[in-house]
Amino acid sequence: MACIVIETPAGTKYEWPDNTPRKPIPGEKIIGINWNCSPEAGDSDNLAAIFQKEGIAWGKAIKYVAGKIGLKQCSSCKAREVILDEAQKLGWGETLKRLRETL
Repeated sequence: MACIVIETPAGTKYEWPDNTPRKPIPGEKIIGINWNCSPEAGDSDNLAAIFQKEGIAWGKAIKYVAGKIGLKQCSSCKAREVILDEAQKLGWGETLKRLRETL
């Protein structure tokens, strides 16, 4: 399972399990994702671990799935594909910032 890495206005960082309800603290911001925050993250069933092990880029994987369900790729979709393919190099904070700019 992934955890969202959050920073409070005071500079404190903490992790929150993805898909777990919570009330945000005013002024906090998401600064990244920790894919190894729980014992399940190392399982071979974990999608992120499989992608990393196999060298599959997130952008290409999403493009493939979107194509299979009939979504056509627009110019913004192409930009998101490139950004997601570079996520490991950019880091999740910069990746999320760049993805927001495509919306």
